[in-house]
Amino acid sequence: DDEDDEDINNGGGGTYGVSARASGSRTTGKDSIAPIPERCEICKHSENDDKMLICDGCNHGYHMYCLRPLLTTIPTNDWYCDVCILGAGADFGFEDGAEHTLESFKKKNDEFKRSYLAPYYDDSVIRRGVGPTHWGHVPEEKVEEEFWRLVASPFEDVEVEYGADLHSAQHGSGFPTIERDPTDPYAVHPWNLNVLPFQPQSLFNHIKQDISGMKTPWIYVGMCFSTFCWHNEDHYTYSVNYMHWGDTKTWYGVPGRHATQFEDAMRAAVPDLFKDQPDLLFQLVTMLSPGALVARNVDVVSCDQRAGEFVITFPQSYHAGFNQGFNFNEA
Repeated sequence: DDEDDEDINNGGGGTYGVSARASGSRTTGKDSIAPIPERCEICKHSENDDKMLICDGCNHGYHMYCLRPLLTTIPTNDWYCDVCILGAGADFGFEDGAEHTLESFKKKNDEFKRSYLAPYYDDSVIRRGVGPTHWGHVPEEKVEEEFWRLVASPFEDVEVEYGADLHSAQHGSGFPTIERDPTDPYAVHPWNLNVLPFQPQSLFNHIKQDISGMKTPWIYVGMCFSTFCWHNEDHYTYSVNYMHWGDTKTWYGVPGRHATQFEDAMRAAVPDLFKDQPDLLFQLVTMLSPGALVARNVDVVSCDQRAGEFVITFPQSYHAGFNQGFNFNEA
């Protein structure tokens, strides 16, 4: 009951202690009982309590100056140590989902979005145009805000599905084709993604075998929060993505000139993950917020892609993003 014992909690963020020497427990800013850390888990010393963060997952203590990268200010949201983050993310990655028709997948998206984002859901909005009619609306900034909150929280599970990397030769292209639509002028238009790879100056004209996803486009059917994680293209090629119809796809990009800085920032943010899996970035399973990258001096741009729009990524440019709802893209 030392008068100097106190908790400081900044905006619901990670707690850090002052004079937290004695064994026992104390109340955090979340009105829960947290055991007092006796020492920093990194340096094993107990001094400088005023610089010690308490993990919101395991309640262990960490000096802010012992962390890598070190922290100079108290986090404004929940803070978790690397041990908790790595433990919660042990089963990261993607699993096979169910089989869907477009109709059943739209139903899954609509039910999930209406339920999960209920405080922001406006049932009165009806949007008609190319593709299916969309009922209901959530402000895009609210979807984006919740997406990154989930990414930063290692103890919340949300499961969504993504119809990704589907071969257009098997499932059908959204663009007209010569075989299917011989009189449609867009069947031979150079921006048709079935035609674009074979423009006169394209190197693909010199490659005889098919390269799925490059010479033949892939299609992508998204739902709310379905994600494409940070990556750049094989052989540092360009990529081009067209949205046929649906809800917004939100993109983030890092210029090719900052690719090395981006990779260094990712390794600094989750060093233990890269130690276990040096090829982590090739697995397309890792997300780090634009804010965390900017804080490490990496340039990040963003854009919202809507129906009828192309997004082009340039060589060596890392990119990532997520879908705001049900949509249909081809790339």
